[in-house]
Formats: sequence, C-alpha cells, structure tokens
Amino acid sequence: MKATRMEHYVSRITPNRFLLNSLLVSRHFRRQFGRSQRHICDPSANYHDFIVDRMTRNESWRPIHLRAVDKETAKETARAICPQVRTPETSEVIQTPRGISIDYLRSKLAPYIGRTLVAKPTHGTGNIFFLESFDEPELLSLFQYTRYNHFFSFRETQYYPLTSKVLIEESLGNVRDYKFFCARGQPLLLQVDCDRHINHKRVLLDLPSYQALPIRLGEFERPVTFALPDNIEHLCHIAAELSAPFDFVRVDLYEKNGIVFFSEFTFTPGAGLEPFSDPSFSQLLFKRIKETLSS
Repeated sequence: MKATRMEHYVSRITPNRFLLNSLLVSRHFRRQFGRSQRHICDPSANYHDFIVDRMTRNESWRPIHLRAVDKETAKETARAICPQVRTPETSEVIQTPRGISIDYLRSKLAPYIGRTLVAKPTHGTGNIFFLESFDEPELLSLFQYTRYNHFFSFRETQYYPLTSKVLIEESLGNVRDYKFFCARGQPLLLQVDCDRHINHKRVLLDLPSYQALPIRLGEFERPVTFALPDNIEHLCHIAAELSAPFDFVRVDLYEKNGIVFFSEFTFTPGAGLEPFSDPSFSQLLFKRIKETLSS
C-alpha cells in the first residue's frame, strides 16, 4: 500500500500526536481492511490492530528500541544482545543532513561504486541499493530517500526522531530473508522471503513446528519449491535471543554458507497494513502474542 501525494502532504504538516497519528492511519486501515481499527482490549481485535496501535504511540519506544531501529546502531545492539550473530561488515556511514546536494552524495558513494557492497538508508526500512551495478536513477532514488522522514508515510513513530544517514556494507548477494515474529524471546511465526530482488516469493511457517501455512501475507505468492536450511534451529535460537529484550519484534536474519547474519529489527512489520489471505489468522496470531506476553 502507498500513500497518495495529498496524504503525504497532510502527514507532513500534522504534529506527531497519538490521536492525530491514529486519525491519519485510520484512512489507510479502512482502505485495506474495510473497517475501523479496534482497541486492542476489544475481544475481536487482531494482530493488525495491535501493530497500528503501538506504532502510533510515541510512548511505545524506549532508548533500546530507537537504537535497534537505526540501521547503524541496530548492528551494535544485535551484537551486544547476541555476540554469536554476525553482521555484514560496514565500510562507511555517510552523514546526509538536510541541505546536502545530490553531487555531495555522488562523491561520497564514488569510491564504492562497482564493488560488492550495498547502500542502505539507516532511518527507514526495506530500501537496499546494490552498488555493484549502481546507476543514476538509483542515485536519485537514494538521494530522495535521504531527504524523507519515513514516519510521514504511515505514522510509525519509532522513525520520527531518527537522523538521515547512508550505511555502506558488504553485500551478501541474493540470500533468503528469515523473519521471525517474536514475543519476549519466543518465536511464533516465520516468514521466509525468497529472491526478494528478482522474483519475490514468500512463505509463512508455524513455529515451533516449521510447518508451511496455507496462507499468504501481502501480495507475494508462495515459491513452487521450498526447503529450510539445515541450521534453521540455530537461526531460531538466535532470533529468540535477539528478541528477548522486546515485548514484540520481528527479527530479520540472513543465512549464507551456514553462517547467520543479522539484518534488522522490525517493530511494526508492514505498518500493520499487510493483510493475511485468511483474516482469521490475524486474530489467532494476536492471541498467541498476548498469551506469550502474559505467561
């Protein structure tokens, strides 16, 4: 889902307050789910109500959350929580404050163009630029992203205070993403994204059974064939350890040649606006989150 140009404009001029955030997000929520958000204490509330509620509240976040959201400090946070996890090697962190020009960014990136590296804005989510085949349209896209506060898209308040930087780190290539939905150190659901930058496919698996679920999350189809890596239990153990300090988080990992790499912490996956193909699963997932947090 994308916000319209007018929705972006209104979001930019609206203060960051819970009631205003909820009001702005409600338009997207109704468009996606055909109803208004429910209070999380409502017996019929589901996972999507839960995510939207927490992302619109500034008080949801402690300092450790904000360190875990910033792509630069997230790597330090992950290593501090779980020393056994690897992180892609950082080449440089480029400061991109307001007022810089695209020529400034081009000059900063120049030493890395053509190398097996990626560039990631540290203050948002999901944007990866492969520098081995980096071109001018991608430069423009990255520059525009450095000028944008991700908060204004769907009022995810954890992004509001972040400063703009570009992280240059080693590229792991076209590896699978293993994304563990966790509540206080307990992995509940596994999302695996395959060929994300070529022909994106996605499969969901129940935990701890690792059984593939007959449902989709978002618009992505399931892969025709799929097999988990031999060290999947090790990935799950690392996700559990990394998620222990947080009430709810999606821990995103990579696996390459038997080595587990940290990718990112995601506290409000898809801004709570990616639907399950079976709506009843959303309520079931929220029930498991609540049971885990209350145990």
